[in-house]
Amino acid sequence: MAGGRLLLVSATTMGPPKARVDRTHYLDLASPGTPPVYLATGRWLVPTPDGQAVGNFAPGRIARRDLITGEEVWSIPMDGPDVHSLAVSPDGSRIVVPDRSQAIVLDAANGEEVRRMDFPYQVGGVRSILTGTNADRFVAIDQFGILLSRPQLRELRRIVPSESGRTKESFRLALSPGGQRLVLSTWGIPGGQDPLLIYNVFTGKVGAVYPGRREQVTSFRFSQDRQSLFFSASNSIKRWYYGAPTPESSPAGHAEEAWAVAFSPDGTVLASGGDNSKPGDTIKLWDPKTVKCIRGWRVAQGTISSLAFSPGGKVLASACLHRSDNLHLWDTATGRLRASLKGHTDRVRAVAFSPDGKILASAGSDGIVRLWEGEDGRPIAELAGHSDTVRGIAFSPDGRMLASASNDATVRLWDVAARGPIRTIRGQRKFVAIAFAPDGSSLAATDQGGGTTLWDPATGDRTLAIHGHDDELLAMAFCPDGQTLATTGLDCTIRLWDVMTGQELLELKGHETQVNGLGFSPDGTTLASCSHDGAVKLWRSEDQRTAPRDLRSTRSRDPAEGSTFRLPQQKQAE
Repeated sequence: MAGGRLLLVSATTMGPPKARVDRTHYLDLASPGTPPVYLATGRWLVPTPDGQAVGNFAPGRIARRDLITGEEVWSIPMDGPDVHSLAVSPDGSRIVVPDRSQAIVLDAANGEEVRRMDFPYQVGGVRSILTGTNADRFVAIDQFGILLSRPQLRELRRIVPSESGRTKESFRLALSPGGQRLVLSTWGIPGGQDPLLIYNVFTGKVGAVYPGRREQVTSFRFSQDRQSLFFSASNSIKRWYYGAPTPESSPAGHAEEAWAVAFSPDGTVLASGGDNSKPGDTIKLWDPKTVKCIRGWRVAQGTISSLAFSPGGKVLASACLHRSDNLHLWDTATGRLRASLKGHTDRVRAVAFSPDGKILASAGSDGIVRLWEGEDGRPIAELAGHSDTVRGIAFSPDGRMLASASNDATVRLWDVAARGPIRTIRGQRKFVAIAFAPDGSSLAATDQGGGTTLWDPATGDRTLAIHGHDDELLAMAFCPDGQTLATTGLDCTIRLWDVMTGQELLELKGHETQVNGLGFSPDGTTLASCSHDGAVKLWRSEDQRTAPRDLRSTRSRDPAEGSTFRLPQQKQAE
């Protein structure tokens, strides 16, 4: 509310019998570290889009107050002794209050009654209610479960029955701003196994399941951009990006192991690289929209281990696992070889262009990080310091620093202009993949034990440690918005993480063998992955303002279907 700046937090103090006290405070998110400000005593307080709050500030009454000044805008009495719940429509124009078997709609501006809506048939005493846009749709909880209601259609559908005939207070739910999605905590449902479920209001079917552990969720609320859900559990506030990528399509892939994927800077081309032990192209360029191969070519020696597009997209650099013929520059328009770079004395495992395209960096089993002219591949410098294979390299967004991750359990930062070391970060395990956050504020690296560590590149201080995978992590990628990090490896799963909290947002399953490569599209809506069986997959975010095209058939999706997380059958490219 108030532009997303203020956050309401309610807490209950339990004293002697019947001495329960409910207090609500608000936090100013624009001032981190500022203590919460006391607002009022009352259990049911709901924020309005303009920075005010509506609730039971006093027994038997509903009032509206300004959060900043504390002034009361209006106050009205209610028939019952207490208010169990109320809801504010997303546009802030209406307030809905349950009253026995009715729902009372109030004008949010002055508190005057607009209308009363009777349930189509007798229900078991409404104890909680939620509303959609302009209060034309609402969700109610009675003692028999959860009901979806569209009053103008005289329709009442029970989507979640209560097997015991009694609805517990932990039977929590929330409606999305557009009224298309309903989130439910299963904690109070007999037999409920999943921690949080998101229902499609139009179909009544489950569309998303929270991937974290099951725990008691006391409250939750959708973000205004409909991309995430905030909820409180285990004495903390968590965030779930339920609109994370989902599997949408699969190119034909490679005949053998696929090790690398990379999107062109404009997102119109996806490059993939694989093993050359069988006949066929080892480098392929795909159209991500049609999933068809644009062109491909074969590299004579070795498995393709890494790919990188130049900033202009005209040049593709490839590294391969060959002792001599291991680094090449290709013309993406024709697939012709532009240059073969000589210098590494062993297999090359990583390649990266600087943001301005003037420098190409490479590294591999000889432990040397080499710099080359980005245009013609002429050698510039050698950066020595690692004592074992270098598995990953990455330029900072401003191009001033280069980071390298090695089997010697160190991450080294290099000054690109000075061609020398800045600092060394030491770990306990072999480091594998490495990447800078899009804004350069964080540096992340995966390790052989399945962990991911984030540091402040300016100081080398560790800022976050993430654990969740069961085995070595081979690849990682930051989403372009900088809020999400994708990791993958030997356990065949792809996991998405919140880079602020380290919370797991989603686990993507679909690969049958170890996943070797990852890459986000420039707009962040598509994640590409490749695995040891040669498969190349595209995972798309379906939580968009318009439904994405179904690449597997000509059937169109109903935009009202909302978010779904599913693993469809994969279409093979022609």
